[in-house]
Amino acid sequence: LEMTAAGSITEGAKVYAADNGKVQALPETAGDYRRIGTALQGASGDGSIIEILPFDFHSTKNVAA
Repeated sequence: LEMTAAGSITEGAKVYAADNGKVQALPETAGDYRRIGTALQGASGDGSIIEILPFDFHSTKNVAA
């Protein structure tokens, strides 16, 4: 899938749902984040279009405070 990044993402990183239908690297801010897949390309910043390999998109990752 091609998706829009909400910020910088490293190639090969797991990506998570972000606001406005975008994807993001795992934030450091406390919360639960829905995994979308793996970034097949790196993103230089907000608005970058990257390819995502979707997988395991029903699981969530919790970042503790």
